[in-house]
Amino acid sequence: MTKVNNRTSTLISIFVSVAVFVFIAVMMCALPFVIDTAPIMQEILSYFDGSIFGISGSVIFWIWIYVVLAVAEVCCILVFALLIHVRKGLVFTQKSVRYIYAVSWGCLIIALACVAVCNFFKMALVVALAAGFLGLCVRVVKNVIEEANAIKDENDLTV
Repeated sequence: MTKVNNRTSTLISIFVSVAVFVFIAVMMCALPFVIDTAPIMQEILSYFDGSIFGISGSVIFWIWIYVVLAVAEVCCILVFALLIHVRKGLVFTQKSVRYIYAVSWGCLIIALACVAVCNFFKMALVVALAAGFLGLCVRVVKNVIEEANAIKDENDLTV
């Protein structure tokens, strides 16, 4: 298998993060129109029958879907900023740690949003578990980068 160098790999990751950002933005704009034409979306919307605290299930669906998509958009922006930072060679910095920290919280917010609607839509629990696990993994990476940053800072002072 051909090995891709770090610079090319980072460039591919930047391209993918921008593509995902654009895809989510298009979905946020097109979703009201897609609901009417896509049978699977009609089926998902049908699970949001009833109401909670006087709020209808369809309103809860729209709030839920847009909260999840908005948080995902913010996470894409943060990943893009992190990749630009990495491309500049600034991996073990406090700013990189903050980007990763924010992405981990974004994953956990998505997990919580999905747990909130699993009463309506049971498959949201699967998404919640996946997002929660991803948030945990990103958090571990954050801790590793933070520790590496501390070691780097300590080594810089030793010279």
